[in-house]
Amino acid sequence: MTIFKTLDYDKIIASTKKSDLMKMRIAEEAIILLLEVGFEKFNFDLLSKKSKVTRSLIYHYYPSIEELYFFISGFIRYKFQLYVIDKMKHKSSIKELLSAYIKANLDLPELNHREISVWLIYLAKCSLAFDLAQYNQSIVSMGTQRIIEILRVGQLNGEFKSDLLIESVARQIQLLITGYVVSRATESWSEQQRIQQAGWVHELSMLLICKS
Repeated sequence: MTIFKTLDYDKIIASTKKSDLMKMRIAEEAIILLLEVGFEKFNFDLLSKKSKVTRSLIYHYYPSIEELYFFISGFIRYKFQLYVIDKMKHKSSIKELLSAYIKANLDLPELNHREISVWLIYLAKCSLAFDLAQYNQSIVSMGTQRIIEILRVGQLNGEFKSDLLIESVARQIQLLITGYVVSRATESWSEQQRIQQAGWVHELSMLLICKS
């Protein structure tokens, strides 16, 4: 079911194989290093020194820096997806499901500061690299598709507007959430401002879909 679908990282996360553990260790070290030096200065020589893993072994798991970027980006988004989906479980109505999805996404900057910071750096890199931008778009589309499926079910069972333009509204909700997350991560807000801004995003999103 698309509503609860995630990127395919379950097996490697749960694996106890030495090769998978090493691949994950390199990725985790790379995330920390990216926060320290950014994408422009990041390279496998620095990663080798930081992780104490030889360059040849890093290349074995990640034949290029781009492949490492793909893996890290997907891994971070996978962690976000797990959190959001966990908050969506056991909701008694589609409206509550959508509300939980929105609220969980708005929680991400508070709960995953390190990962959000790397994600923002990655977005900057995507603006300069077409292949990374394409991959990022495929991940964003998963979120949009998740909202689309929620809206379709809600429309069919009469919880949402019958004339709802599902794909357009799903994209608008996605943009509202993304705008909030980027603003929260890059601006200095008081706790009161954070609660107010999150409330507005949630209210606007729900107004788009609910019956008057």
